[in-house]
Amino acid sequence: ALGHDVSIITACPLPEDGSLEPRMTVENGLRVHRFFPLNFFFYGELGQHAPIARLFWHLRDVGNGQSAGMVERILRIERPEIVHTHNLKGIGYGIPAVLKKLRIRHAHTLHDVQLA
Repeated sequence: ALGHDVSIITACPLPEDGSLEPRMTVENGLRVHRFFPLNFFFYGELGQHAPIARLFWHLRDVGNGQSAGMVERILRIERPEIVHTHNLKGIGYGIPAVLKKLRIRHAHTLHDVQLA
């Protein structure tokens, strides 16, 4: 982040108050936007659910328009020159389409076969 204005968008478990609104905090000089991608449960809880529940979770995750819309809303505020994504599972595969729509350069680090 040296010499750059960096912000982070990440998913989080559903807050206790049930709000789906993103929350921004500043941590170590970085703006961190957290929100719950409207799904059956949080990605980090996936292993705690039955296979059939995970199947429906994955189907919902692929087409999660709420998540893509939330990311778009945050990006319109932040106005980045480039977005660097990592695993899209849990936050939404619609993000690349949002970046294309907003004409924001996109770099993605591929860690596994998630996008294959």
